[in-house]
Amino acid sequence: MDFSILYPFLFFAAAIGTLGGFLSGLLGIGGGFLYVPALYFTFTYFGYTADYAMHIAIGTSLAIVAPTVMSSAFFHYQRQSIDISIFKRWSLFLITGVALGVTLAASIDASALILIFSIVAMSAAIYMGFRKDPYQENRPTTGRKRHYPIATGIGFVASLVGIGGSLMSVPTMTSLNVPMQKAVGTAAAMAVLTAMTGVIGFMVIGPAVLPVENRLPLTFGYVNLICAMMVVPVSVMMAPQGVKFSHRLPRQRLRRIFALFIGCIACKMLVDANIF
Repeated sequence: MDFSILYPFLFFAAAIGTLGGFLSGLLGIGGGFLYVPALYFTFTYFGYTADYAMHIAIGTSLAIVAPTVMSSAFFHYQRQSIDISIFKRWSLFLITGVALGVTLAASIDASALILIFSIVAMSAAIYMGFRKDPYQENRPTTGRKRHYPIATGIGFVASLVGIGGSLMSVPTMTSLNVPMQKAVGTAAAMAVLTAMTGVIGFMVIGPAVLPVENRLPLTFGYVNLICAMMVVPVSVMMAPQGVKFSHRLPRQRLRRIFALFIGCIACKMLVDANIF
């Protein structure tokens, strides 16, 4: 293992954690849509070929998201803002979706993964810029049978693109008439489950030994632990700063700026990977 590249790599990891944590606190979202492209560009810069860089970016992103959202889920649990019945009902189907997503991610090439990530990122950008809360106080939560394929789909997409899934599960639950506070708390708990399951999957299903030109110390399967361990504490430390700053600026305008930012990153990844 060549440890000589670790010092500049740690600098990049700290920068990713700083920006990701700050934006997570600023906008109240997980950092997966930022971590994946940032990690992808970092890994390619340090010698990973695109075929490995995208897979490792997704696996490592989940390793960063898992402990980050765990603190949020614990906070919501203390304040009884997690719907335990929905969490239990969705858990098995979320895990099933994650397993399917990890299996597919490991079996397709980087260009397909980049295309999928970009489509999901652009869809998220549109949602971020124009979302509305559909909750109605006097309307009951809608039918349970629809929850199962929805939960499977969320787990599948979340693991496939390296996110916790809150950006999908929150609007899904509010559309089923779960109150926003409960939806956010429950989504955080679900994100812990999907991210941790995804990390295990990417560590197990990834190649045991990467080619020499793609080797970075402490990379297990498709998860680089050095990057994850460096990004997480910086991200957690910067999130409260983002929360403080969010009270000074119009929130909807911030969301639209970030939506544009996500869309531009997705377009750049498509261009760099020569998708079209």
